[in-house]
Amino acid sequence: MKKSASFILISLFLLVNPAIAQDYTSKQFGLQITKTNIVYGTATNYLGATDTLKLDIYKPSGNTNTQRPILILNHGGAWVGGDKSESNIVLIAQEFAKRGYVVASVNYRLGTHKANWAMTPFQKAVNEGFHAVYISDSAEIYRAIYRAIQDLKGAIRFIKARHSLDSTCSEAVFIGGESAGGFNSMGVAFLDLNSEKPAACTAIADVPMPQANLLDNYPGGTLTTTQLKRPDLGNIDGSLNMNGYNSKVKGVVNLFGGLLSEGISNNWVSGNDSMAVYMTHQSCDGIVPCNAAVCLSPMSINCNLGYTPFHTKWPICYGSCALQSKFSVGTSKIKKLKTEIFNCDPIVFPLNDCVRFANNGSYHYLVNTSVRCDSIAKFIASIAVGAIKKCATAGIKTFDKNRRITTSPNPSNGVFSINGFAENHKPTIEITDVLGRELDFEWLDENQIRLTEIEPGFIFVKIKTEEGIFVKKVFVRL
Repeated sequence: MKKSASFILISLFLLVNPAIAQDYTSKQFGLQITKTNIVYGTATNYLGATDTLKLDIYKPSGNTNTQRPILILNHGGAWVGGDKSESNIVLIAQEFAKRGYVVASVNYRLGTHKANWAMTPFQKAVNEGFHAVYISDSAEIYRAIYRAIQDLKGAIRFIKARHSLDSTCSEAVFIGGESAGGFNSMGVAFLDLNSEKPAACTAIADVPMPQANLLDNYPGGTLTTTQLKRPDLGNIDGSLNMNGYNSKVKGVVNLFGGLLSEGISNNWVSGNDSMAVYMTHQSCDGIVPCNAAVCLSPMSINCNLGYTPFHTKWPICYGSCALQSKFSVGTSKIKKLKTEIFNCDPIVFPLNDCVRFANNGSYHYLVNTSVRCDSIAKFIASIAVGAIKKCATAGIKTFDKNRRITTSPNPSNGVFSINGFAENHKPTIEITDVLGRELDFEWLDENQIRLTEIEPGFIFVKIKTEEGIFVKKVFVRL
């Protein structure tokens, strides 16, 4: 029986674009070696110095999809600590890479100015690694999260521009994070108009000189009057990687974070960009309250252990419980919503709660990370597939344009030429083995390259030119 022309075309389309055949919910791939500490830009920190910003990239192995969805992750740490290599962030990244995502775990600028009002603050030994949560005023938190949002938007543009190198679809981008990273992610998703910029992020009064016993929370333990200045922080997109790509995402994953009060009062959740929103929280979280309350207040009130409470200058935050009642599904902004709230014992006796909070991590953590990743993946899968169809359709249009591009010789001994691209327009190249692992190479001249490590077998050479993207299969033999 003859196959119809439409069947043949559809089969070819699926072969060229395996993304359409994937659901991105089940763990069906291995992991490549993670690419770490990739510099995506530099930016001025809260002290006026320059920070070098880095990210790690996780990719699936054994996956030939050229239109993979992207997940941008960022860590927690109250905007004064934390790192992209934290164990739970790494676990989430691996979980999604195994489902066919390319994941970027991003570091962002950290730092807040300290208080001159805390009579008896926790000593440095208690705050080691977090540089104290005694802030000068609530503006410091708004400015810290704003810098993080700018950095993450720059990281998104950076990752989108690498789409040919990473085999990704720049339409299918999601962002998520834990704690402070959840706040940052919600800000990236919803702070999309300069008219929504927090007033605290314009030029405001200098910070008063912090008290002496908090100066050891600064680099070198010293501070100058110049470092106390708070200039305008610029527009919401920042200035990193202005490469023609936007910083829009299709969905946001808020893991026990939330929105600061100005995000509600200044109506960040407005406009026409529909968003898929996943949130999870524990009901008695002692760091980020699940309902609307001052950040850190449950822990600060019940567990300050005789020291000055540290929450009094922090702004009100809206955790996942409060946001669930604020968000309306089906509006122009919230296309899809899923909230998972886990109930825990209410706060009753402060002294007992200090012990209980300590033993339970203040209930400020993800309940069963692997199961939550499964829930998130199922929630955003249809959004990812829908977005990828746009990339796949665009990709199929460029397939025939590059038939004139060839590689020779084939088979090769590890040295071969790429022919057929326009003069003076060297293409961008990525080479992978049959398991999807990237291989290192070097250019010998304008069109000849050499593999730096040679193993026999088939390799895939992805070639991005001004006309589009093409993949050639080359057999390497010793």
